[in-house]
Amino acid sequence: HCEPCTGIGDRLHHLLKLVDTASLKDCVRVSIDYPITGMAMLDSVIYTDPSAWLSEILHYRSYDVSDRKLMDISQPLSFSHFTPNGMGKATQNFNPCLASILFQPSNKMQMELNSYPHAHIGIHFRAGDVYHTDILAGGGGGGAKRDQRVTDLESGLHKMLQCSRRLAKKLYPNEREESIKYYLATDNQQVKEMVTGDHKFVVTGIIPQSFIGGDGGDHDAMLEMYLLARSKGLVVNVNRNLKNADRISWFFQTAKMLGFVPHENIIECDLET
Repeated sequence: HCEPCTGIGDRLHHLLKLVDTASLKDCVRVSIDYPITGMAMLDSVIYTDPSAWLSEILHYRSYDVSDRKLMDISQPLSFSHFTPNGMGKATQNFNPCLASILFQPSNKMQMELNSYPHAHIGIHFRAGDVYHTDILAGGGGGGAKRDQRVTDLESGLHKMLQCSRRLAKKLYPNEREESIKYYLATDNQQVKEMVTGDHKFVVTGIIPQSFIGGDGGDHDAMLEMYLLARSKGLVVNVNRNLKNADRISWFFQTAKMLGFVPHENIIECDLET
């Protein structure tokens, strides 16, 4: 548990990696404070504070991951974040079976997943990582604003599609190009609007939002993550100016692990070449 600080990909990836590392040495008990919206979790995994309902009313927990003292939560939260110190600077993989053990999509979320057609190739186009801006990805409301550099986004999307077509030819050599479907996950609403109505693309109607969106944001992010994970091949944009895990979003890295996608079925698309 930690204060709101990162997106769902960061939290899940770091949590599962820590559990994976610890389980190599000892039998580990996992307690997750606040279930992830839309996910079915074992009751034994969900943390219950010794103070029970009192801890919810007063917004505190009887633990602290740093010094074990009483931790005061000043703001009421209905969701929790997990980002251990020292694990964000290097690529850390985990046993993907852990995710299936600890949580799975709920029946309701599984029905949502089934409502979308299967895509041969999953594309994760993260505009924030590419352009290093303070773009608010939402299309409207809540102070969100639209990115004005449409030309850059169009160029980036075009290069992503080129990489995706190359991967599709490798993985589906006997499929006609016009029959290939691409699922697009992105943090930018304008990018989604560019492909809306294009029969080649599968997109959700979810408006991208910040991780501080709370329960709703987590549910939407998990839905998009599982849709991305079920494609046979994945394409992601990278930033060559950054190193290690910062080159690729944790959202993508978690999705590829959840989908058991092998390295040879992934293309890292550099948009600056």
